[in-house]
This record gives sequence, structure tokens and C-alpha cells, in this order.
Amino acid sequence: MTDWRNGQFDKYAYFKTLDFCADGARRPYDPTVNPGQKDFHAAADHGKRFLNMVGGSGLGKSMAAAREAELFAYQDDKTVWIVASKYEIAEKEFRYIWQDLIVTHRLNASHKTYDVRNGNMRIMFPWGTRLECKSEQVLDTLLGEGIDCLVLAEGSRLNKSTYDRYLERAVARRKGI
Repeated sequence: MTDWRNGQFDKYAYFKTLDFCADGARRPYDPTVNPGQKDFHAAADHGKRFLNMVGGSGLGKSMAAAREAELFAYQDDKTVWIVASKYEIAEKEFRYIWQDLIVTHRLNASHKTYDVRNGNMRIMFPWGTRLECKSEQVLDTLLGEGIDCLVLAEGSRLNKSTYDRYLERAVARRKGI
């Protein structure tokens, strides 16, 4: 894995520096083992703007989405939102990202907060990129922004009007995924 800014970033080599816990044992994250994750990441590789992974509990949907979203942290001036019906639901994807970027890779964050109770989960980097959680319970926080990557945490629990009125426009402003 080399620096994203030099165009030499190998996301699959990066993924192997991360881990996940399956059956109580920590293992390297290798999305090629899970067909759903493999297809999800491959769709992103092919430039697909809207990625969707559907399946039952424990299939790795949240982990795959978080890992694809965190790749934006290595780029300049990007905005990533994890949106859910409640902050507690967005916390799962944020936890993966926090573990990978702050704990494992110790990226230099200019600001970092992990406060689920008060709905304050965000990481900001000196190069202008920020990742943060949003709740549809506080709709005014979804106004006026353009975002590069949107993760819908348990998207089926969101009101359709939240996506139609707030999120679709935010993604369209920057042609994000």
C-alpha cells in the first residue's frame, strides 16, 4: 500500500491491514472471501455511484460500507456522512471507521469525537476531509451540504422523504456515491 495522493493506493492491500472479529477470533479483513463484500467492493472499483448490499444479519454489510467509506479519509477535502434514523444505529459503521483510522492506522486527526449519547461522532483531518454521523431526528443537520460519500446505516429504517428531500441532493451536489 502506498500513498493515495500519489495515485498508488491499493485498497485491497489496505484492507488486509485491517481486521474483523468472526466467531471470537480476529482475522484480516479479506472481502474476496465473502461473495457479497467482494461484489460490493468490485462495484466501487468500476465507478458505480450507488452501491447497495442487501442480506440478513451478520453478512458484513456494515463493515463493507464502512471500509469503502473510510477510503475517502485518505483524499483531500472529502465529506462522508453516515446517516441513520438514530445516532445509535449509525454508531456501528462509525465504530469500524474509528477503529481502522484512529486506533489501527493512527491517522493524524485535527478533531475527533466519539460521543454516541450526545450524537457527536466525527473525525476531521488537516487535509480537509471529514467523516461524521447524522440522524434523521435532527433534519436541519442534513441541509445545505454537498457530500462525497453517503452511508445509510440500516437504510430501511429511514423515512423515504428523508432521502428524497435532503440526502439525494447532498450526494448529487458533488456527484458522490
